Amino acid sequence: VSQSRYDHFTTGISLVGGADLGLGAAGVIPDGVAVSMANSGNLLSLNGFNETIGSLSGYGEVALGSQTLTTGNNNTSTTWGGRISGTDNSKVIKTGTGTLTLNNQRQIFTGTYQADGGATILGYESNGYGTLSSHLVVNSGALVDYGADNALGWQDNGRVRSITINGGTLGGSNYNWIHLWGGLPVSMTGGEFKVYGTAYRDWE
Repeated sequence: VSQSRYDHFTTGISLVGGADLGLGAAGVIPDGVAVSMANSGNLLSLNGFNETIGSLSGYGEVALGSQTLTTGNNNTSTTWGGRISGTDNSKVIKTGTGTLTLNNQRQIFTGTYQADGGATILGYESNGYGTLSSHLVVNSGALVDYGADNALGWQDNGRVRSITINGGTLGGSNYNWIHLWGGLPVSMTGGEFKVYGTAYRDWE
């Protein structure tokens, strides 16, 4: 289904079965509307348009292309167990006061995850592949925390590409093996970067 009218959705969008949704214009989904996907076969494709939604939950895939998805505007806490794909120019912006937990799958977009508000929990790690494969920006008023050991990753194509903290907080939960691979670019302007674990921390 391709949608190009802003007023098609007013409260929430639930993709079930093998349903997918492709945007036909920017602003199709009202900014406060929750988007949920029931299974791994569901797809939300931005189709070359930037979009803002209320929240993201469930499974499936969000295909960013080279565009920006802003989520969190309805201030609710949700869990995303699906996948987000996109190019080096793609971006996910987390806003609002709620918590977005990313788990179950590695997010394969290589652009930027930007935390502007609320909390983001990095809840996935498997054999050195962390939650994000993108650059990570944590702005003032936002928290990005660990929800698994090695949540930042250390394998090629399975780790945070750079960290920029502009007054926000990265870390805080007490997980082991917070592995910071050699050459990881880190930039801080205020804020906090907490890398401790109960047993081990590693900077190669």
